[in-house]
Amino acid sequence: FTFSLPCDCDYSKTTPPVPPPEVCVEQVVSFTTNDNNETMQGGDYVSAQWDDFGVIFTADGGYTPSGYPRLYDTSSGVYNDLDDSADGVELVMIVQSTDGDKTLASPSDSGVITVEIVDAFSPMDEVVEIGFVNVVAELVITVYSKDEDGADVITTIVVTPPVGGQIQKIVVPINVKEVTSMVVDLGGETGITYVGVCVDPDAEISGVTPTDR
Repeated sequence: FTFSLPCDCDYSKTTPPVPPPEVCVEQVVSFTTNDNNETMQGGDYVSAQWDDFGVIFTADGGYTPSGYPRLYDTSSGVYNDLDDSADGVELVMIVQSTDGDKTLASPSDSGVITVEIVDAFSPMDEVVEIGFVNVVAELVITVYSKDEDGADVITTIVVTPPVGGQIQKIVVPINVKEVTSMVVDLGGETGITYVGVCVDPDAEISGVTPTDR
């Protein structure tokens, strides 16, 4: 015999759906073009050329008119270690040296570049990573961010020169959300190749996403 027992179940009650994971779109801020896809040049002093991507750059510790870092053309032959380590990256960001002919871009042996996060995206989801060439000494990255309650959080990342020699590209993971600024103490004649951020996919991005790492 087959029996059907009455059920006191309410089939209208179901397990609440699991919310989808947060999704963000990686934006590579490199320096061959600006946020309007206009070509940049070696020797340019720069700051807000990528503010549509949510970042503004300032510099201190070398020759920094108006507090600006400078772009260095790795094909220029001015500083061989930086040229040799670039490995296909055309323009890198440096602090300009106080020595010699300042009409030519050349890296300072010390200096700080600050990446300020602006409200072009509301909010910037995450700073993912940052790339360097020619890390010659200990490099310190200080990341300032906010937690879920709005309290200040400070994360310090110390980078040592890579095993096998300084003349190579490296990528440093950051993976910090709700960043307000990131201060990079270069420690030597080091260049930044790009900053990788993750942004709200619903935000409007002007220009074309650079892909040159």
